[in-house]
Amino acid sequence: MTTERREEAEPEFRDERHFGLLVYRPTYPCAVFRGTPPLEDLDVDDTLVVRDILFSDLWRISSWNDLGPVHLRRAAPPERAALEGRLGEIRAGHEIYLLEAGSVETYVIAGGVTWADYELESPLRESPLLERVADRRPPVDGVIRYGR
Repeated sequence: MTTERREEAEPEFRDERHFGLLVYRPTYPCAVFRGTPPLEDLDVDDTLVVRDILFSDLWRISSWNDLGPVHLRRAAPPERAALEGRLGEIRAGHEIYLLEAGSVETYVIAGGVTWADYELESPLRESPLLERVADRRPPVDGVIRYGR
């Protein structure tokens, strides 16, 4: 049984870990980006602490599979207007989440975002954020953060 709590938070943070697209499921509209420390810097016995970012109710994604450091934030009104000018009206109830500092080219349009840090045995392990609550391991600090 997991011991975790959910906490609403502003989706605004920078993370210098190396992020990549781990999961993209168009049939169950979601995407998970995983941030890992440089794997070449880890010893065999080191604990791997990753950050998983889950975008749910996914509508559109524009990102490379290999992203690098992340600056997650909601698009500011001018950035949103610029993207709406190119993409058309954004679906009601969805936000534009930008992923790269100083750029509007890497984004996810989704109904919400959830993130947490986990200790994992492998960087390729399924995201605990996609597991049933009763089956998943707790986050490192015990908190799963979410925002809209």
